[in-house]
Amino acid sequence: MSHLFGLVIESLVAVLLLLTVGDCALLNKRPDRLQAGATSLRGMVAETGAAAGNTQRALRGAAGPRPRMRRKPRQSAYDRHVAVRQSRQAGRGGQ
Repeated sequence: MSHLFGLVIESLVAVLLLLTVGDCALLNKRPDRLQAGATSLRGMVAETGAAAGNTQRALRGAAGPRPRMRRKPRQSAYDRHVAVRQSRQAGRGGQ
């Protein structure tokens, strides 16, 4: 009876060892696949960057030089208030 029990335990350990070896083999392949995916992703990013650069150059060439626009200085809140008061007074006839 004790020989049978020992054989069952050793068989169980052998099965667990085989499962562990199989799991390690699967896990060993994963970094290779990740590396291949990262390499292809780098290639796609480089192609996308090149396409974006080509698009920008084409748009700049099609639009021609951009005219420089001068901005009016911003008016302060007080200046706007004074301008509104003056326009109202001018509307009343200068009263």
